[in-house]
Amino acid sequence: MENLRHTDNIQEKKDRLITPANIMTLSRPALALLVDKMLLAGEKPITPIIALMALSDMDGKVARFFDKNFPELNIGTTKIGAMGDQISDTLSILIVSSAASFAPRVSPMSKVAILSILGQEGIKSIWALKSSHNYTKLRKSTHNSSGDKLVLPTSKRGKKAMAEKLISLVCAIATNDTDNEFVKRGLELTSLSLAGMGIYHGEKAREEYNSQYKEMMSLLSTTGAEDSIEIFE
Repeated sequence: MENLRHTDNIQEKKDRLITPANIMTLSRPALALLVDKMLLAGEKPITPIIALMALSDMDGKVARFFDKNFPELNIGTTKIGAMGDQISDTLSILIVSSAASFAPRVSPMSKVAILSILGQEGIKSIWALKSSHNYTKLRKSTHNSSGDKLVLPTSKRGKKAMAEKLISLVCAIATNDTDNEFVKRGLELTSLSLAGMGIYHGEKAREEYNSQYKEMMSLLSTTGAEDSIEIFE
């Protein structure tokens, strides 16, 4: 299947939970919760923390760095990390966006950008949950009563959209830390622009995922649920 590939290179080695990339992945929702608390309390400075959360999205690059340069250490790409990255991305954005929408010091225009991102992430999450449910149901068999989880490879467009949305959030939430109107206007415009780009690319990426999902479901319906198909980026 085009754009889908097996994860033999991951499955050949023992999956590790504690790797540099996985730590970055797990830190993202933890930092989001800290940002959540500070936003609702109107505390500052918050920009360094939200920026650190956004930078943790480079976990995939870190994992591939270790795969390429230190493969013998076996601390690069993992099956757990590939699954957790997408969950961490969405969870972090939902946590931060929800809190920022009610934050007393975040500017109104920034909240427009934040709510736009929150809406697109909500649509994506609902689609992912519905698709995963249907896939798991189809994958159930006499030898696999619980079925399998649906994991689609993260596309370049999907990663680009996530980066744009995260940077948009950083700019929007940075208005919490300044009372300078000129600086606020610049942050708002940047946030709104990046939110629009992130939403556009996010929806285009979801169209790609939906195409791959339909192809998988069609193949499974033809070959039967007991044929194994596992895909990762």
